[in-house]
Amino acid sequence: MDNDSSKEELSVLQVIQDIKNGLQRFTDLDDPIRKEIVSILRGEGYSQTNIAQILRVSDKTIYRIIKATKKDNQISSSPEFVKETVGEMCRLAYQQRLPRKAPDGASFGIISSSLGVLDIYRQLHKR
Repeated sequence: MDNDSSKEELSVLQVIQDIKNGLQRFTDLDDPIRKEIVSILRGEGYSQTNIAQILRVSDKTIYRIIKATKKDNQISSSPEFVKETVGEMCRLAYQQRLPRKAPDGASFGIISSSLGVLDIYRQLHKR
């Protein structure tokens, strides 16, 4: 983590602390900061209801922020993207599952991984 992103994360954590202490209102913040705060709290394992309580807003507000963040992070699955992604996943699965000298049964792990990747490919390709 570089120094700038470390400072930014500390400032977001300070804003969360200020909200908890009643020094800052979550509703007064800009959307990008609100999304960042909710993402950090979700990453910490807090539920939607817990986040709403911490930030002193309704569950519905947090739901809308989570939904907007998911939309912002959404990727399109063109046929080329699917092929590239599945190819990379297969390469990584094969690379991780196959030791330099494969013990007995190693091929089963590779086949299982490949079937999982093919299932993902089919689901993405349906879209």
